[in-house]
Amino acid sequence: MSRAYSRAVFLKIRGTMKRCGAYRVETDPTLGDHHYLVQHTSKSNRYSWSQHKFKVTANASNGSYMCECKTWEHTGLFCVHLLRVFMQLNVKSIPATYILRRNDLRLSGSDGTTHSLRTTELLTEAMGVVRAAAMSSVGRDRAMDVLRELHK
Repeated sequence: MSRAYSRAVFLKIRGTMKRCGAYRVETDPTLGDHHYLVQHTSKSNRYSWSQHKFKVTANASNGSYMCECKTWEHTGLFCVHLLRVFMQLNVKSIPATYILRRNDLRLSGSDGTTHSLRTTELLTEAMGVVRAAAMSSVGRDRAMDVLRELHK
């Protein structure tokens, strides 16, 4: 996952994955294959969510996954229920349809370069300009004028 998602998204998913151990998966007896019930292992009368069995539909052969909590549909991130079923089914990789462009580490522009590469190139060049401009007040003034013009 760390090779597919940006760092921020990966850290969120990693936190969710840590919570997966507290859930158990069973096949939904009413619907059968590809339908699962996911429930927290410690049933508590204080919290209604811990008593609920979330219905998850997961078909690894065609790569379709859905949970009734609708976290994926609302946030674009997998819920603990889906991730727990992924573990149960031993899903090796996430289908590309579930990696949103905004979360993709390999996000690239129309020229084919990644956001990360463009940022690195700009920072390297900008720091060279900063070092040269800081040598004199005239250089600083000129660099500031150019930067302000670019920022408009």
